[in-house]
Amino acid sequence: MTKLPAPLHLHRSRWTLVFTLPFVLMMSVGGIWALVIALTSDEKIWIAAGWVAAFVAVCLVGTLGKSALEALRDRGVALIIDEQGVNDVRGGQVFTWGEIAHIGIVAGGSHILLNLNASAMPEGTGLKHVARRLVNGADHAIELRGLSYSPRALQFALKAFPRNAASRSTWR
Repeated sequence: MTKLPAPLHLHRSRWTLVFTLPFVLMMSVGGIWALVIALTSDEKIWIAAGWVAAFVAVCLVGTLGKSALEALRDRGVALIIDEQGVNDVRGGQVFTWGEIAHIGIVAGGSHILLNLNASAMPEGTGLKHVARRLVNGADHAIELRGLSYSPRALQFALKAFPRNAASRSTWR
């Protein structure tokens, strides 16, 4: 029996805030400037351009600002991989090794793909199950973007824990 690695706790990456927050602040200033131009200009082209630019700025500031604030406030663990299974704290999903038939990482490292045993599938998910497999290539896809982790440690944990789980080996 191989030695189990320590439980792997993945946190949200914070370094992106260094770029996101200044961009959000600049877009806020640009949106206010565009709004001032739209409200004070006499020419229709500048009024239209100002309103369009203000709308684009509000959309960008809203989406990027929300994700930046979430990353700033979220100091907890986002994903846990241990001897019990895979716990996606962000989505509130827990998958035990006994429920997982196959687990792997997408080639680019952007997602963990999980195929579940037939007994672990919820009832009435026939068409949903087929559609999800066609789109994702798996029953569940756990996003890794925005998380800080070592790809080597993640790959090792995804191989070691299922092999040593109390239930049957699920890694293929």
